Amino acid sequence: DHVALPRRIGAATGGVSTALFHAPSAGAPGPTAEGARHVSFFAVRGKALGARPEAVAALAELMEEVALTPRLDSRERVLEIAREQHARVEAGLRSQGNALGASRIASTVSLDGWVSDQTGGLAYAEAARRIRDAAEAPEAWPGLLRQLQDLHRRIVASGDVVINLTGDEGVVAAAEEPLVARLAAAFGTRADGGALVG
Repeated sequence: DHVALPRRIGAATGGVSTALFHAPSAGAPGPTAEGARHVSFFAVRGKALGARPEAVAALAELMEEVALTPRLDSRERVLEIAREQHARVEAGLRSQGNALGASRIASTVSLDGWVSDQTGGLAYAEAARRIRDAAEAPEAWPGLLRQLQDLHRRIVASGDVVINLTGDEGVVAAAEEPLVARLAAAFGTRADGGALVG
């Protein structure tokens, strides 16, 4: 429920949000070299209300729910989000014209520039419009839903999960084992030192 979930997040945590990070892969060839590689991270971030184990557990449960069980089949909600995102991007076009033009030029000379354009430049603005149009058109909705479900499956099925805990030493020590075990099980990855960055 897109009304109840934000209320639960507000009542039990200091917030849950998502972000996309990307950068050239360590040790990859130069930005224009053939075989250049890029690493992207889809991040779910949150803040527990205090160091109590139940506060950390509540945050972990909500992060798991947000990441693993999105209601992608709710056309009404997808359409609402698509319209909001398109409006936000269109407003940015008027105030960030020079930066977007530079992003488009950079997309032709480096992999990093291309990824930046796809995730925040003119290519992203064009994609936001196409997604909004597809969500609005009943005949296009099934295809958009399949794309969203496929993207979600690819993100979750990757098994590459990094859990970054920040806090006092005692807080991190108390939260590390249950949080890492829960999220590692949810994402089907390992729950050892390789899954945790402290």
